[in-house]
Amino acid sequence: MKRNLLLLLLLAPMFLFAQEQPLRIGIDGQWKQIEQLIAIKNYEQTLPILADIKAHAKRNGIRDVYIRAFLAETQALRVNKTDDKTFEEIQKHFERTLQEGDIVQRSVIKNFYALFLESNSHRFQPVSSNRFIKATSEEKQQIIDSVFRTSLAAKAALQQELTTQWSSLFDDTRNSYLMPTLYHLLAYQYLEVLPSRSDSLGEADQLKAEVLAFNKQAGYAEATSYLLSKKLLDDSWNIASRLAELNRIMEEQPSAYNAYILSRIAAAFQERADYKQAMQYVQRVFSAYPNSMWRAEAEKIEQQIRATSIDVQHDFRIPAHAYHPIKVNTRNADSLFIQVFRTTNTANSAYQTFKIRHDSTTHETRLDAPLAYQESIALGQFDDHFNHHSIYKINPLDHGHYTVLLSNNTQFKDDGLYQEVAHSSFTVSDVFVSALLDEETDHDERYRILLIDRNTGKGYANKKVALYETNPKSKARKVQSFTTNKAGEFTYRTSDRRNRDDLDYYDLLLPTENHLISLMDLEIPEHYDDEYDMEEELEGEETAITLTDRSIYRPGQKVYFKAILYNNSSTKGKILAQKKIAVYLHDANGQKVDSLKAETNLFGSANGILQLPLKTLNGRFNIKVFAGKQELHSTYIRLEEYKRPTFKVTFETNKETYKLLDTAVFIGHAESFAGVPIAQANVRYKIELYGQSRNYSHHNLLDSVTQTDQQGKFQLRIPLNDSSMLQESNFSLRYTAEVTSPSGEMQSANERYFYAKTPWNIDIIAGSPTAENRWSELTIATKNPNGQPLPFAGQIHIYKVKEPDLVVADRSKSYFMSADYHLLSVSDYKRYFPMQFDEVLLSREEQKTWVKTYNFNSNDRDTIHLDSTLFSRGSYRIEAFSIQGTDTIRAHSYKQIYDPVSRRVSAKEFLTVGLDSSSYTVGDKVQVRFETDLADAKQLFVFHKRRGKPANAIAIDIRDGKAVYSFHLNKEDVEALPVALHAFIIKNDMAELRSIHIPIKQKDKQLAIQTVTFRDKITPGQAESWRFKIKQNEDVIPAELALSMYDAALDEFQAHIFPHSFDRPSPYYYHRQEAQQHLLGDFYEETNSSNVFVGTRYQAQLYIQTPIVRSYGLWTAGRYHYAAKSLSSALRGRVAGVAIGGSSTVDEVVVIRGTASAASNAPLYVVDGEVMEQIDMSKIMPDQINSFSVLKDAAATALYGSRAAGGVIIVTTKEGSKIQEQLAAAQTRSNLQETAFFFPALYTDEQGDVSVEFNSPEALSKWKLLLFAHGKNLEAGMGTFYTRTQKELMVSPNMPRYFREGDQLLLKATIQNLREEAMEGNIRIEFINPETNEVISARFLDKPTQPFTVDSKKNLTVSWAVQIPMGFPTVQVKIVAASASFSDGEIHELAILPNRVLVSETSPLLLQPNETKQFQLETANKENMQARIQIQSNPILEVIGALDYLNNYPYACTEQLSSKWFSLKMVQYIQQHYPAIANYFSALRSQQTESKLSENSALTELSAEEMPWIRDIKRDSEKLAALSKLFDENNTFEIAEIEKKLLKQQLETGAFPWFEGGRANAYISIRLLEIWGKVLKLDHRLVSNDMRKIAEKLTKYLDKDSLIVDEKASASMALDYLYARHYWQGLYPLDTKQQALLTDKISQSPLLTAQRSAGIAAKSWIVNQLFGKGEQTDQIRNRIIQEVLNDTQKGMYWESNMKSYNAVSLQSYMVEAYKLNDPNKLDALTQWIYYHKQASHWQTTWMTVDAIYALLLANNPSEFVLENSVTLSIDQQVVPLEPASLGQVAKTFTRQDLKKNLELEVQNNNSRAIYGYLNHQYFANETSLSAVVNNLSISKEYLVQRDGKWIVSSSAKLGEKVKVRLIVIAGESFSNLHLKDSRPSGVEPIYQPSGYKYWEGYYFSMKDASTNYFFDRLSKGKHVYEYEVKANNAGVFQSGISTIGSMYDPSVNARASSVTLEIVE
Repeated sequence: MKRNLLLLLLLAPMFLFAQEQPLRIGIDGQWKQIEQLIAIKNYEQTLPILADIKAHAKRNGIRDVYIRAFLAETQALRVNKTDDKTFEEIQKHFERTLQEGDIVQRSVIKNFYALFLESNSHRFQPVSSNRFIKATSEEKQQIIDSVFRTSLAAKAALQQELTTQWSSLFDDTRNSYLMPTLYHLLAYQYLEVLPSRSDSLGEADQLKAEVLAFNKQAGYAEATSYLLSKKLLDDSWNIASRLAELNRIMEEQPSAYNAYILSRIAAAFQERADYKQAMQYVQRVFSAYPNSMWRAEAEKIEQQIRATSIDVQHDFRIPAHAYHPIKVNTRNADSLFIQVFRTTNTANSAYQTFKIRHDSTTHETRLDAPLAYQESIALGQFDDHFNHHSIYKINPLDHGHYTVLLSNNTQFKDDGLYQEVAHSSFTVSDVFVSALLDEETDHDERYRILLIDRNTGKGYANKKVALYETNPKSKARKVQSFTTNKAGEFTYRTSDRRNRDDLDYYDLLLPTENHLISLMDLEIPEHYDDEYDMEEELEGEETAITLTDRSIYRPGQKVYFKAILYNNSSTKGKILAQKKIAVYLHDANGQKVDSLKAETNLFGSANGILQLPLKTLNGRFNIKVFAGKQELHSTYIRLEEYKRPTFKVTFETNKETYKLLDTAVFIGHAESFAGVPIAQANVRYKIELYGQSRNYSHHNLLDSVTQTDQQGKFQLRIPLNDSSMLQESNFSLRYTAEVTSPSGEMQSANERYFYAKTPWNIDIIAGSPTAENRWSELTIATKNPNGQPLPFAGQIHIYKVKEPDLVVADRSKSYFMSADYHLLSVSDYKRYFPMQFDEVLLSREEQKTWVKTYNFNSNDRDTIHLDSTLFSRGSYRIEAFSIQGTDTIRAHSYKQIYDPVSRRVSAKEFLTVGLDSSSYTVGDKVQVRFETDLADAKQLFVFHKRRGKPANAIAIDIRDGKAVYSFHLNKEDVEALPVALHAFIIKNDMAELRSIHIPIKQKDKQLAIQTVTFRDKITPGQAESWRFKIKQNEDVIPAELALSMYDAALDEFQAHIFPHSFDRPSPYYYHRQEAQQHLLGDFYEETNSSNVFVGTRYQAQLYIQTPIVRSYGLWTAGRYHYAAKSLSSALRGRVAGVAIGGSSTVDEVVVIRGTASAASNAPLYVVDGEVMEQIDMSKIMPDQINSFSVLKDAAATALYGSRAAGGVIIVTTKEGSKIQEQLAAAQTRSNLQETAFFFPALYTDEQGDVSVEFNSPEALSKWKLLLFAHGKNLEAGMGTFYTRTQKELMVSPNMPRYFREGDQLLLKATIQNLREEAMEGNIRIEFINPETNEVISARFLDKPTQPFTVDSKKNLTVSWAVQIPMGFPTVQVKIVAASASFSDGEIHELAILPNRVLVSETSPLLLQPNETKQFQLETANKENMQARIQIQSNPILEVIGALDYLNNYPYACTEQLSSKWFSLKMVQYIQQHYPAIANYFSALRSQQTESKLSENSALTELSAEEMPWIRDIKRDSEKLAALSKLFDENNTFEIAEIEKKLLKQQLETGAFPWFEGGRANAYISIRLLEIWGKVLKLDHRLVSNDMRKIAEKLTKYLDKDSLIVDEKASASMALDYLYARHYWQGLYPLDTKQQALLTDKISQSPLLTAQRSAGIAAKSWIVNQLFGKGEQTDQIRNRIIQEVLNDTQKGMYWESNMKSYNAVSLQSYMVEAYKLNDPNKLDALTQWIYYHKQASHWQTTWMTVDAIYALLLANNPSEFVLENSVTLSIDQQVVPLEPASLGQVAKTFTRQDLKKNLELEVQNNNSRAIYGYLNHQYFANETSLSAVVNNLSISKEYLVQRDGKWIVSSSAKLGEKVKVRLIVIAGESFSNLHLKDSRPSGVEPIYQPSGYKYWEGYYFSMKDASTNYFFDRLSKGKHVYEYEVKANNAGVFQSGISTIGSMYDPSVNARASSVTLEIVE
């Protein structure tokens, strides 16, 4: 009874569904109409229909139809809304509808709502009224999970609803048995989301278990199998690893779905080429599920595996009357049937085309040609379904052309599966044909054709040949006859006049063979003008080398350079004396920042100093050397804000060979650059394992700490017993040490150690080829995997390799060895290929004879002495082996032994070459000897390219296997070094090519530099005198020497070297001689067969999909989204009350002041420099006092601050006085320059010596000395030496780069004692005000002086607790130490950064005609800098700067050339239509006002030079002068020149290439027509007759271009063309037929453009109005109107355009469309274009042209005026404005003006809208600023590593790495942003070179106090940027704020609050 009841409940919905079905069918037509409207984005038009459907569904209770209509309604909510606003509207739509319907309907909608929210969880705005948008990622997940869970609450009701009854919800209801109920649908969709969250796995498992339990109860076995196996089957490549689990599922769930699982497993094995396993699973489908719907897919897999394939590869040309080998590659074929047809054409009969015909019904293949022969052969029997390769033959044939068919069946059927037919063709000819393009001019080409007999090798000499032109069904036409020369060559010259085309258009007739040979497939090398190039190379060119003192600099430093000019001819090269040069320094933006002029001396050199700018963009700078206008050389240097390291960490080379369970020990050293060990330094180290197995595993093995000993040495120890090691036979250990010196500086190093289970490696060093009886020794090197010596013993066996019995070419040696198996026997091979096959070639292993065995026992290297008499001429194989336990270690090598006379190794050589001398000079006779062991060889061919002569083939006869080619070496040969020639030989259908290089005696130009006097340790500040000797071999020559010595620590950032010699390239023409290399490729040119079958071959489509909901784009199935974190979560770690120069510092001062007041003006005491607020005077005896003094009032507070308000009593004791005198006398090193000296031009004396005198540098470091010497004839040499500056007592402070107000830190210094005895004394720190030179130490600390005692050869670190006060922009820090006999000290000047930031607040202004607006300028109680209001009279003026950009763009392609023409035409247009602008520029002088561009750039915190995208911002005088020049010049000549270039670049067809010389490019051609048409549209008078002719020719070509008009051509191309064509329709109307064809193509344009941006639809709108139909126009207009967005700042725009790279061009199409249809909207449309303009242009030349056109099209010239009538009132008082500049008016407010809040009122007195902005700049305290959010937000957090993981923390340990994480959230896409992250003073950034990180999408620059990112474009969404710093000083630090802002829209900016970082020891 229960079963019947359950059955009734299940069947009841089906009865209801049957009743509903007619009601559903009745609305099918309406749904079709809705889907069509949605497809063309006419959303509003769907609403009435959807309302009817919803009413119908509600009346009749058709819930799925109602829900579908509800989902479809959401499309109309997109109308005129941004993406974010659309989301909110759809959200409200869901929430309203959730109140309707029954529990099932609401559950379904809730589930869909959850999916919608999940797909939008990426949305985030910290400040939003929408709860979901402002929620954190965790909060969003909670919201979504809650909705999902609620949707599944009505579990029982959902389980009763069959999916098939809700068909209207789905696109496709197939496979609904896998998702049988709505409960399954909703649960599956939630399960798809849950696995993406690591914290939801338990919930996913629980839900999955509930679904499985229901399946079991309801009997849904297929759904169970699907759910259990789905994830396992998702990754086909890894299915094999999940077989056990899948088999268990199939065993426990015997459902029909298992057939699909088995098929997927089979497909996975097929994908991995494991066909045997795949077939086993296919058979399981057949046997277990014979009637399954998946059987067909299993059959397809079986078909693919068993399918037959046939492929043959053979030479394209073969000789006649001889067998020829071919390669046969087959799969699943037992037999091969071959038919060879003669498809030959002759000159005497009509030309035939022979086509292979395949009958698609019978699958038969036939060829209507005479059958030459046919045969069959049994193939190898294989059942593995793999391809197998063998060698077969082509039978002897007469001369002619042949086609071969190959099949596995006698009927030659090809069904694309088991029956296969392949075809190929070849030419039978005894003559080898090769061609070379020998000469090329503008009018013709000359070819040299070489003909050689393939069998005899003799040239086809003195024979009549002819070229023929062939055409189907007509007799061949003779083009020209020729007679070959004695080498078998003839020449052919093309001719336009005589109608002679390129060589490959013709066929060649050889009368001796009487058939036409096609030359189409000849590989003809490209022609180069060798003679011209060679002459240029021989003469050389002027060039230079540039030497600088080092490679890396800081801003503001000087660059010392030396330039040497020379001629780089390989034979005539010399220095260039007394040449005038100009040297330019360019910054990272390519802008010139310094220059100088000089003249070279008698050694061709000039030198000077270039000044680096102090404030600039860091990165690569370029030094360029010019002579006149010719750039001779450029060299790069780096400009970075680095801090010099004081010590370096290195690892000793580990020479050990470890085994598992050993303990590996890695030894490191920390040593200062001055040569002092860094003792007692903390070492944090990490050891990682990298597996070498297939998975490349990675494990962190150890993260620990240790310390350096007194010698700066430390050890890293790790036992090799980790489980990860035991699983790997080979792995590497990467060990990293971060060493923190006692003073806090951290440096690091890392190395690798390679471990192998079998670590033994043998290197056999046999040496170069040796003469007979001369090979006497052999070296064996035994090493471990790290290349270190590993002693072990073994044996060496030496074998002589057997030579082939035949003389065969290299290609034949490898040809026969490549077969998998052999169809032919050895005897067959010998019979068919007697001259090419040698039995030795079939052997898989070399045939060899043992000669001798030797033992070796190597400890690094072992030299084995050989019996040289045992080794006669031949090739020897050396085999080394050693048995190590169960492992045998093997290695082998070869040795060549040659005959001492002939220098030949083998007696079976195809061709050898030798010379009669080891080197030659001018006048020598060169004899090149050739030898061959080929029997009856007749000729070889030499190609010798000599100056003034072509490299013709020279035929040389061979007698008795020998030949000689001789020539006398002349001056021209030697000048054209190197001398080379080629030799080519053919015999028995084999060929070889040899290259011969003639060695020329040359004088050595190397100079040696030796030290005569030089010291590797020097004392700072002492006079030094060094001497060097320069020699050429043993000769002394006059030479000039350059020396540079700089701090070697800089090499840690950028190493610096001098060149060894002058760069002189090899002659250009030599490389072109390699054109002869094509000969061998031509001879052995191969071709592969093709398949006859052209249908679609069967492919298994194994993918199953449950019914897919019609989501209408609200969500995407299977797509996971990750939400952004909130801004608040990124601000953790702030410490209340601590600030950098902020409130906490002020509070402290107040507290102290109060204490002083309460003490009744008690004085401050200073005893021997130590500040004390109280003192016990009784402890200081009067006789101990040396002096005392009293300071009062301002004198006291100036030095000691507010604590000294009660005065200061200064007491100096006698002991203190003595200490002060000692410290005052201490030597203080203040000149810490990085370049010690740069001597650019010192000269040798008669002995070749050069002396140099200098004062040694004061910085304690290692110094790198570079020397470069050169003579007048380009002799050159370089040297590198190192020295160190040291003292017995040294002080090394670890200073930060800067201080920040309010910082509390420990300043540390290390005292180093290099003496043999201990040293004691005192050390003092002083802070000095550089403006007054007063000591202000008391403002920073209380106790500046400390005693010290340092043991012999040891170090001591001292520290001072320092508090940084306010009020000092810079401070000098002086640290001195002194003992009784020695002293040292350093002085540094550091900036103290204020705890303030410059805030720029900007409000855009837009005033309509006669509109008045009021503004409140909040300036009271602020540290104001300035404010400015600026208003532009007419935005059309923005076009002017863009014209200059187009005019000065470095044009290269035809599009950019046309853009320049466009710009010049627009200048003419403005001159004619806007005379006020032209008149303004005519009267302009360079000293006039500054432009809006420069002022805009000043709104940001950094200067324009720091913005890499503003490469063209200059001072206004320059900018306006350039524009003035543009308008003043008569550009008619330049326009004419451009038009000439365009005419030249236009191809004969009328088309244009992209670049000159290229092929026709339809895309570019259409664009050019569009550009010219836009000028025609604006003013037809501007387009000259010449340009009209060019355009007419182009239209005629494009009107018939198949890419546009062909039946299969894209509609998009037709649309683009019709748009460009519409400009010219009035002049050159489209042919009626062509117009009909093209308009038919765009007939579906509403649908075609629906998936593209709105701008494309606008283009279609324009075209359809001119060429299309009204209905299409209306549909497109509907879409455009419904998508438009309006913004008060941006104007009128479309979001779909914004997502495209060419958004500006798309907007320009809108302007043109609205100009035709709704001109009232033009102002709003062009407002968007103005808004997106960069400094002087839009993103590209393409978009700039379109923008200018749109703006000029929209603007009415008659309404343009320069006058700008604006009234500005301040506090109701009218104030005067600054003088107008090109229609721009402004008012600047000074600090005095801004003392109080201002009420501003701006009145627009014009009859047009005006644009501008109000900007206010002021300073604010960093700690008082919170983040500013303006659709853009930024937050910052610090992370440290703990237990191998990075965690957020506000505290770090001294010396450790800290990761800075910057989180930027962009509410929309932005262009040209600058992100600046200020850093705490206590950290030191890890060096990264500045420059573009193209893969990351930004320019990166590390400054002293900030890290900077520059973005050309930042897309909408969340972005995380990270970099690392080192904790350098202990203390509490404020980070400073992080800011991000737009360059061009100052209103777009955000900042993050300052973060406190505490660094502890």
